[in-house]
Amino acid sequence: MSRPTKVLISVVGNPEGYREAVYHYGGHTMRSTFSSSVLLDAENPDRAVLVGQYTLAREGKDFGGLQEETIKYIMGCLDGADRFTDFVIAPGVFTSRAGGRETAFRGDIYNFYAYVLYRLADLFAGLRGDVEVVLDLTHGINYMGYMTMRAVSLVLDAYSTSYRAALKVVNSDPFPLGYSSRPSKCAARADANYGPPPDLGLNVVLEVDVVPSFNYPIGRGSHVLRPSAASSEEKARLGKELEERFAGARACLAKYRYFVAAVNTGSLLAAFSFADDFGRCADAAVELFASSVEVTGDKGSLAVVPKYSFTDSFESLVVAGLIREVVGIEGKAEVELDELDEKAEIYRGKAVYSVVKNEVDSLRKMIGEGVQKDRGAATSWTPLTRYADLAGVKYSPDPDSRTFFAHAGMPYALVEAMGTKLRYRGDRLERVKSLLIPPARGT
Repeated sequence: MSRPTKVLISVVGNPEGYREAVYHYGGHTMRSTFSSSVLLDAENPDRAVLVGQYTLAREGKDFGGLQEETIKYIMGCLDGADRFTDFVIAPGVFTSRAGGRETAFRGDIYNFYAYVLYRLADLFAGLRGDVEVVLDLTHGINYMGYMTMRAVSLVLDAYSTSYRAALKVVNSDPFPLGYSSRPSKCAARADANYGPPPDLGLNVVLEVDVVPSFNYPIGRGSHVLRPSAASSEEKARLGKELEERFAGARACLAKYRYFVAAVNTGSLLAAFSFADDFGRCADAAVELFASSVEVTGDKGSLAVVPKYSFTDSFESLVVAGLIREVVGIEGKAEVELDELDEKAEIYRGKAVYSVVKNEVDSLRKMIGEGVQKDRGAATSWTPLTRYADLAGVKYSPDPDSRTFFAHAGMPYALVEAMGTKLRYRGDRLERVKSLLIPPARGT
């Protein structure tokens, strides 16, 4: 059995103010201005991901330029930065005034979370097999630690539908007051007479085996971006641009929430029916967001304003893409009973596992016995109500949500079969959608 892939994820704020400490972790000791330096040695990760935000950039013409300048700054400032394999430089919020000049990074702090989630999901979608993640939250400012933790937790939750995932969260002892040890390489004013560094333990504050919750976010609507302009005229213009840019992705954007709702409830036939290339849609959203980031000013006086913000539905889109990738749910209307039986393994250990397995077994038996009585049913699409009639089984002609989920999303009145293949009846697909996600009141 191959060993799990180990991933170190570290958060960095502004390293300019970091000072040297002697970090102790798992029998390893290292003198450094960055806590993760000792983790790189002690954990020996296969992938090392550094999470920061583009507010460290001193200059740049666009989103990509801000990211490049931030990475350049971190590389010249942070001990051990060159040992990281991946950099996730997310949008952030920050304002400073010095010497009569202002630098302002505007926007919604949710954009930081959404972008980190997107990049981490993309990374894990490319992995296969068990993973062990070490998350270092020692550094970072304000909202960064919480939002990175939230993103890592959700990505591992979704990834664990197919593979074992373990999470270890570490944090150092607080840096004590009164110590003036060696500052980072990019400190504004280097102290030539710095003192000895403090000894700091790097502590494991959480260690868990992650299991799938099947309580994945669905979001409150299909829009994954929203205009964030101040004026109503500009919002209207950006809204029109949004519609035009997403014209080719409308089918995908109409499905991802139903896909997630289906996965949450064990409705695997619906999951296959609504699966799509959600990763492509997420890519398109990020590309539009990135292209909308307006950068004005020059070095020392930047004004950075994203014209769009991510919505909570973007979170659902990213999760849909990751689950579809790692579970291997292909978008198609017609699904073999054996495929449903195979994919039901993602629910093992959950109550819904028995519901799905029992329903598949029950349908296999009922259809098999029905075909013996009506040979024509094996070669044409036949409503499951016909098989129920042959078996003398009662059913609801218009199932409610309780009936829908009790039958693992396959109530007889909504589904038809040909041999061992199932699909939703074309005239009942809207009903399926309304059962997965009930319409909001008043609509």
